[in-house]
Amino acid sequence: MKSSIILVRRLTRFALVLALFIAPLSGKPSSLTATAQDLVPTGTLSELSLDDGQANCAAGTGAAANGRGFGWANKLTPTSYPATLRSITIGFNRILIGQSVVQDALYRIVVYLDPEGDGPADNQEPAATFTGRVRGAFDDLMTFNLITPITITSGSFVVGAIDDFGFGPLPALLDIPGKATPPGSASYVSFNAGGNWKTQAAVFANTPNCESSTTNPHAVGSWLIRAAVESNPVELPTVTRIKDPAAVEPWGVAVSGGTALVTNYVSDNLTIINTLDNTFQNVAVGDGTGGAADGPYGVVTNANEDRVYVTLFGSNTIPTKEFPIDYATVADNGRVAVLTKQVNGTFTQTSLITVGKGPRFPAITPPSAGAKLYVPCGGANRVDVINTATNAKIKEIAVGNDPSSCTYAAVNGKIYVTNSGDGTISVLDIKTDTKIKDISIPATAPPAPGLPPLPPLKNPVSAAISSLNNNLYVAYNGANDNPNGAIVEIDTCKDMFVRVVTDQTTTGTAAGAAGASGIAAPTSALTRDAATGLTPNAGGGGGGPFGIAAANFFTASHFVVFTNDALGIVGAIDAAIDQVMTAPAIVLANCPKPRGIAYRSITPPCGSRFGCAESSRLAYVACGQPDSSVLIIALPSITGTPPTVPVITFADIGKKMTLSGRGFVNGARIEVIDPVSGVCLTFANPPKVRNEGKELFQRPPFSDGRTIKEVIKGNANAYLRVVNPDGSTFFFIRRIV
Repeated sequence: MKSSIILVRRLTRFALVLALFIAPLSGKPSSLTATAQDLVPTGTLSELSLDDGQANCAAGTGAAANGRGFGWANKLTPTSYPATLRSITIGFNRILIGQSVVQDALYRIVVYLDPEGDGPADNQEPAATFTGRVRGAFDDLMTFNLITPITITSGSFVVGAIDDFGFGPLPALLDIPGKATPPGSASYVSFNAGGNWKTQAAVFANTPNCESSTTNPHAVGSWLIRAAVESNPVELPTVTRIKDPAAVEPWGVAVSGGTALVTNYVSDNLTIINTLDNTFQNVAVGDGTGGAADGPYGVVTNANEDRVYVTLFGSNTIPTKEFPIDYATVADNGRVAVLTKQVNGTFTQTSLITVGKGPRFPAITPPSAGAKLYVPCGGANRVDVINTATNAKIKEIAVGNDPSSCTYAAVNGKIYVTNSGDGTISVLDIKTDTKIKDISIPATAPPAPGLPPLPPLKNPVSAAISSLNNNLYVAYNGANDNPNGAIVEIDTCKDMFVRVVTDQTTTGTAAGAAGASGIAAPTSALTRDAATGLTPNAGGGGGGPFGIAAANFFTASHFVVFTNDALGIVGAIDAAIDQVMTAPAIVLANCPKPRGIAYRSITPPCGSRFGCAESSRLAYVACGQPDSSVLIIALPSITGTPPTVPVITFADIGKKMTLSGRGFVNGARIEVIDPVSGVCLTFANPPKVRNEGKELFQRPPFSDGRTIKEVIKGNANAYLRVVNPDGSTFFFIRRIV
């Protein structure tokens, strides 16, 4: 479905009525258009709207309140039932000087069920709510995809936006007269963040028309708010539960090809799952359950999938916000268990490698990058590097305090280390195995411009590289004195902080909270009971984001998935827009304490040079006590690509670089990642966008004086990224051979 909104740019007068301001949009038409949907639905897709395609006014509270508490919503009525809400599109004022919504402003997006068809009730609890970020410098329409869709079985539903913070005096786009009169539709206004709702017609009845038209004497109309609904069949998240009776406290997860690997932190063993039929085997690691506490923590497999590496933490005491890791109780030397695949398909532990104290989530590089294992040793404040050909330790690299995970960035040739003790991210060069720098997250980083800073982000647990933009996403769990949680995005070209992605699903709970399990928070350290092999009182307590994962970088996947062990949920971020899109959240009924997560993206053969669309999206989730199981969640597809997210269909790499496709915006530029240094190279000449955003090209030389041929010569792939004016990045692979 395609729909356009033509805005006009010149600010004229505005009027005050009932503490409501409206300002006319008049003058020269804008060239901005937006595509609300771009997809092949499994059912019949239709877009519901009340506007006629042209915005006449911007409305809000005016400068005094700067929009704070202002809410605007449309009641929409499907033509048939059931109808499932798949996405919401909201128009924001981006053009009136001094009155427009600023870039990265955050609005609360709400969805109310309305089976009676009488509009939103005062203080109604939404069926779904999430934080929507306004992207770009001039983009008018924001489309928010829902992968956990809401199904309407009767009546109407209401979608809208609420300004909880005061981001702009005139945020809402109004169409005069719109289509507010047809039965089953209406627009609504609130001035107290949804505490009270009134129809737009009642509030605007005596307001002068912003067009100064004698044919429509009053400013009664409809908000530019739309929704895409889908008829049956509807793709919903499906969950498969695997219960290994020998597993206690599943913790770390990895998936590669036909195998999923899950460490069991308390029972000192590993569950190995065949992803084709979900059969599994259990393999003891370290000394096994009868020996000293091993605490299998993280796991990876080599490129051939015939060797598995499991870090043995040296303790079975479960760390919590109430009782963080006490390294005085952890074995002095950590170990890595090496398991080898046998002829019959089973795995057997074949050796143990001694590493630093408290090894946690490791990373492994492929043979082309040295086939090395990087082990973060939390109790030693270093990363140990293992040559997997010889199982010998070849380097110790000092990093930050209490390193918790290593993540391999294949394109840039780096390892990113999350340091849970000081909140920093260390960057390692895999060619020299030296530390390049430490990335500090700003202590005063606000969630959006003009807002108070968040509490200092603490305790990064794990990280993942998005295949869509090649950026690093870090799960910050929070600490025992700090209940916040968040996902932080890092630019892997500049190795710099980009933004904090916040939402209700990323919020942690404080120490002492019961959590999703309802089990009381621990009053002492959570240790294993030798008689039962279980951990009494495990499952309660504070928490936050814990595991995070993304598809491999040859897959064109929007998804970054994460767990929140405080809320008992799995969340998903659309990396194209840095927007959490699990609203409502994926609540894990049998998994109140989710830990690690891995993402398996399945793509059909497609011959694309830029990655293939996913046909299957599977999240493997480790569920801690009291359930101790593994959940496999089949995630639905998203409903489309937002209009300002570039989609490349062809890349012509010659004397100049030309990208063909759609979604290229003025001011976007091309960067090429140097395959040798990992540096992102810019062009010396300015970019040009042609053919209504369907073509973007730049001429060499690069900023370092080299030509395109000199940079990509001898490489099978050219790694490209498009950088939009708002700083958002999109990564692509151009396969040369």
